[in-house]
This record gives sequence, structure tokens and C-alpha cells, in this order.
Amino acid sequence: VRDQILATFAAARGSMVPAPQLADAKSHDRYAFARTLDSTERIATVVARYAAFRRSYETVNAFYRTLDSLVPADIQAAARTSFTDAGMMVTTLSKEPLRAGIDRMPSLNTVQPAVAFGALVRPEAPAPLGAASIADAALPRLIVQKSVLPQLNIKLLFTAGSAHDPAGKEGLAALTAAMIARAGSRPMTIDLVIWLSGYLVIWLSGYLVTRSSGRGSLSIRHMTR
Repeated sequence: VRDQILATFAAARGSMVPAPQLADAKSHDRYAFARTLDSTERIATVVARYAAFRRSYETVNAFYRTLDSLVPADIQAAARTSFTDAGMMVTTLSKEPLRAGIDRMPSLNTVQPAVAFGALVRPEAPAPLGAASIADAALPRLIVQKSVLPQLNIKLLFTAGSAHDPAGKEGLAALTAAMIARAGSRPMTIDLVIWLSGYLVIWLSGYLVTRSSGRGSLSIRHMTR
């Protein structure tokens, strides 16, 4: 595990993020910030946090203008400056005795870099359901609430919380919720989920409502403009 992490650091030092992926990441970051400005209290909190630096709300605009000006070479330069042998501290915890040699750290210059930015293959869209399939399907109960905010929030609630965990497999529901939102699947890897989140400006979150209620939820948030 340690060597895989070091290989990722080495890849960041030796590779440049593709410009389209960097553009998607910057776009996602801007929309992620904009979607939080949904109340006067939240806006005041954001202004106070940024105004503390130069006593001006323009600080937040300057920050995102600077962020937008970054190019792949800037990211690589930051990685080479930050990810160094001298500045790295590694803590290894193990129940069993550690294998010999684990106390000696390899230099980042000698680590074989991981594949930093592999090609992402977009999944094929599923075939649309026919009229008969829709008629036979057990449609969920829908509750629609209109909002003046340019956001679309979809929340799916399942009767599949921890109260329904099989004996001896406690935590299965919590793990499943986390896997859906943060681990991907075989046809849609986590790298592809992250890329789609940036490209489509979508946020996923999965969690248990309460451990005793036996319910779990999956939330999807999307900026509509």
C-alpha cells in the first residue's frame, strides 16, 4: 500500500494532467462553490472567510480567477516542490510484525511512477425502457418541491439500512452506501465517476439516515446552469 501511494506521488511529479481534465476540475470546483451559496447565512459566512485576508469580498473573485489561470505545468511544478523526500513523513501501523526493510524509505526518484492519467472510456447509455416495462415496474413515490435556486437535488430513500444487515455482516448497508457514492463499480470505476462529476457538475453522496431506522439514502445534486 505504501509503495502504491509513493508511486502516485512519483507520477504527479513526472506527469502533467491533461488540459481537458484540468479544465473539467476547475469548472467543477467553481460550480461546487457556487452551489453552496444558497442562503444569506451561507453567503455571509463565505464573504467573512475570504474578506479576512484583504478586507474585501473581491478576494474570492481573485482566488477563482487565479485558480482559472493555472495550467498543467503549474500543477506539476507544485507537485515537484511539495512531494519531496525531505518533506515526506510516513507512519506505518500494523497489528502483525512489520516485514524487514519497511523502515527504509525508497527515494521518490527511484519509485516506478503509477499511471497518472489513464484514458477514460465513457460508459454506454442504457437502453431506454419500453412502455410495457415501465407499466410493469414498481414506480417509487415521488415528492417534487420547486425551488428558485438553479439546482436539482434528487434524493433516493431505501428501506435497506443497518437494521436489515444479515447476522454476522453488520455494517453491510453502510459499506454499500459508501461504495455507491465513493468507490464506483466494475462498469463505472471511481476515476470515471470523478471525471463525470466534474464534466456534468454532479455530486453524489450515500449514507445511512440513522442506524436504528433501517433506512439509507443516495443523494444526487446538479447545477442546472
